[in-house]
Order: sequence, then C-alpha cells, then structure tokens
Amino acid sequence: ARAFFSNGMEVDVYDTVTGTWTSNTQPPILASSGMATYDRDWIATTVGTKALFTNGFDVHTYDDASDSWSAATLAQGRRNLSVASVGAKAIFAGGRNAGVDLDLVEIYDDSTGSWTTAQLSLGRMGAVATSVGSKVLIAGGYSSLTLDSSDVVDIYDSASGVWSTATLSARRLSMEAVTIGTKAVFVGGQRVG
Repeated sequence: ARAFFSNGMEVDVYDTVTGTWTSNTQPPILASSGMATYDRDWIATTVGTKALFTNGFDVHTYDDASDSWSAATLAQGRRNLSVASVGAKAIFAGGRNAGVDLDLVEIYDDSTGSWTTAQLSLGRMGAVATSVGSKVLIAGGYSSLTLDSSDVVDIYDSASGVWSTATLSARRLSMEAVTIGTKAVFVGGQRVG
C-alpha cells in the first residue's frame, strides 16, 4: 500500500509495506486554457491500482502496477468540483466555470479506459462526495441558480447506472463526508444565502 503526497509539481510516495519514501517522476504537464496546470488546488481519488489527481482541468493518473503516469483533460474545466470513486469508476462532478455552477459529471471507467458524462440534478460547486457500496453520494454545495447552499444529494448507483436524488436535513456548503461500514456520514457545513 502506498500513500501519495504532492504539490502538483513533485510527488513523494510512502510505501507502508517497506516503510520507505521515494520521490516519483513528475506527472506529465498539460496546458489547459493556455495555462500551466500547477497553479490550482489538487484533489484525488483511486480506482484499482490507479491514483487519479485533478486540478479541475487536467487528470493525472499514476498506475502503481506499471509505475507510470498518463494524463487527460476534463471536457470542461472547473473549480470546486467533487471527486469520488466506486468500483472501477472515478466520478468528477459539478464545480464552477466562469461564474456558472455546472451540473456536468464526467465518469472515468478504469475497466474500459473510457469516459462518459452525466448530469447532476442541480448545478453546484463545493459539494462533497463519498461512496458506500455501489453508490456515490454527492451532497450539498452552493448553487448560483438558487443563490443559496444546497440540500440536494445526487446518488449514482454504479451497479445499475441509475441516478436518483435525496435531501439533507438542511442546506449546507463546506461539509465533510466519510463512509463508515454501510453508512455515508455528512457533518458540519454552513448555510450561505
């Protein structure tokens, strides 16, 4: 098992089996909108033997099995998106681009190496995401459409490919989400609007 630590330019890897640190090769550099990619915040998720890192524009994938990097560009760049994984799929959802909160969901399927898209029920930024069982839950956030925090939870079932919705007990932005056993837990956050 390995843990990754990155500032976007350099990657340090800690191997929990050997107790050793290595500095990995730099991820490939892509240009998005004419800009270098390393001036933005990064978030990550994993599928199988791969770690996927995104700054909301580019996706850098480290494959532990082959000790190699690859890169792709998201269909639409954005800030404040949500990222989670379930089974062999990595989900990149929502976010904001040019003042517009997006409902776009991009799904990478590691078993086929392909990308597909879907839509959230409400475009929003700053939602949190977690997975439990075969489901990814994308909750809360802020919508410029309603000018308020959101109580919407979009639920993607990777086993059936079906999307559904639920609601939180209150509208919230800036929450944290974790999975404990068979439960997704959403805690904290604030109301804006």
